[in-house]
Amino acid sequence: TSGATQRRAGSALGQFWLNGSEQRFARPRVRQKQGREVKLKSYAAARKAEPVQAAILRAMASGVSARDLQQLYPKGGRGFSASEVSRHWVSGSLRYLAMLRDRDLRAEPVAILMLDGIVLSEAVVVIIALGVFGDGCKRMLDFEVGSTESYEVSRALLERLDRRGVRFGGRPLCLLDGSTVLK
Repeated sequence: TSGATQRRAGSALGQFWLNGSEQRFARPRVRQKQGREVKLKSYAAARKAEPVQAAILRAMASGVSARDLQQLYPKGGRGFSASEVSRHWVSGSLRYLAMLRDRDLRAEPVAILMLDGIVLSEAVVVIIALGVFGDGCKRMLDFEVGSTESYEVSRALLERLDRRGVRFGGRPLCLLDGSTVLK
C-alpha cells in the first residue's frame, strides 16, 4: 500500500529453536522506507534458547536422564541429542549460578549463618553457606568448591559473602558442623 512504512526486502539465512535443536531457514527481511532493516520480534523470540534451557534444567533437576529427554516432546518431535543436552545444561546452569552469585545480600539481614562442608567425591568438597532469615526461611547464600574442607576455600566463601554485603540483624549466630577448619 502507498501508506506503508515498511517493505519486504528478500530473505537471509536464519536460525531458530525447534524441539531442542537449532534449525536453519530462510528468514524474511523487512526494511523501513528509509532503508533500515527492521528487527522482527517474532524472529527474536524464536531465536531465544531460554525456554529450551529451562525445560532441560527442570527435567534434569526432576531426575530425567539425558537419554530420556527425547520423551519431552510428542510423536514427531526430534527430542534432544546428548550434546544438545550438555550445551543447554552448561549454558543454563551458568546463568542460574550467575543469578545466585550476583544477588545483593544487603536487602535482608541474616539471623543465622550456617556453614557446612559436603563431600561429593574423594577430590571434591563443597562448602555451603545457608542463611536463616527472621521469618525462619532458609536460603543458600553461596558455595565454594575445593579439593578439601580447607581454610583457603572457607575464607574465599566468606570473603565473597562479605563483598556481596551479607549483614546480620543483630549479633551473628553461626552454626558449624564441628569442622575445625570452618571455625
